[in-house]
Amino acid sequence: MAEGQAAIVDASDRRLATADAFERTVMALAEQLAAAAVEMSASASSLSQSATGAVQEAAGTVGSVGALDETAREIGAVVDLISKIASQTRLLALNATIEAARAGENGRGFAVVAQEVKMLADSTGTSTERITEQVSSLQQAVTGMSGSMAHLGSTMGEMDQMITAIAEAVDSGLTPEGHSQHLGGQGLAQMAEVLRSESLHVLEAMRAV
Repeated sequence: MAEGQAAIVDASDRRLATADAFERTVMALAEQLAAAAVEMSASASSLSQSATGAVQEAAGTVGSVGALDETAREIGAVVDLISKIASQTRLLALNATIEAARAGENGRGFAVVAQEVKMLADSTGTSTERITEQVSSLQQAVTGMSGSMAHLGSTMGEMDQMITAIAEAVDSGLTPEGHSQHLGGQGLAQMAEVLRSESLHVLEAMRAV
């Protein structure tokens, strides 16, 4: 009889020890999960800040590209004006050359000046044509860059929203995985506590005999 009781007490002791170990394991797991959630929240918050900064930088770049495009347009307008002046100058030089030819010997010096003016106007016209082509190429490049940066800004904005949502979900514990792990941890802890309580009751009852 005594040997049977001793065996039962020993089994209860082992059961209690198992319950204690199980409870410690569950609590350690719960602490690890909590620490992981905190770390994930911090990482998500940091990533959200980085994404927000990227969106702001993209917006600033789009603004700079827009300013560059406006400057290119202004340069194009000035070049166009210079081209028109050069064209008018060539016409005036041609008229001056004709009048100098009519004046004969007296108009020879004036004809030389008119020819120099015409050459200068021709050179100016050629230069403005090259500048116009370069400005046009710049405007095309700026337009393409502006579209790309606008698309990038939109994409980064969407990423920022998703990252913010993830960070909020982690902080509030509403993610499906976190919710499931939380419930699972609670269930295991409750089971361990019940097992430990029952073992204590059995052990106390047997020792009282």
